Amino acid sequence: MKTFMEKCVDGEASVEEVDEYVEYWHTHEIDMPLHEYLGLSPSEYALWGRGGNGYLGQFLEVRKTGKIPFVFNS
Repeated sequence: MKTFMEKCVDGEASVEEVDEYVEYWHTHEIDMPLHEYLGLSPSEYALWGRGGNGYLGQFLEVRKTGKIPFVFNS
């Protein structure tokens, strides 16, 4: 089974659909933590939880290009 992020990379899903995947996870007996179901690392999951869906596009870009964006911590 592909994760949500794998489907996004392959063009089978878009990051805008994440709420549907989260809802599915909550309403079905999925035998894995949500971050694994979505295909996020624990660090990505924590960032997403704090910063919202905007991070998903950045995570997807890293997966597609292999380039990690430079980030300033304030």
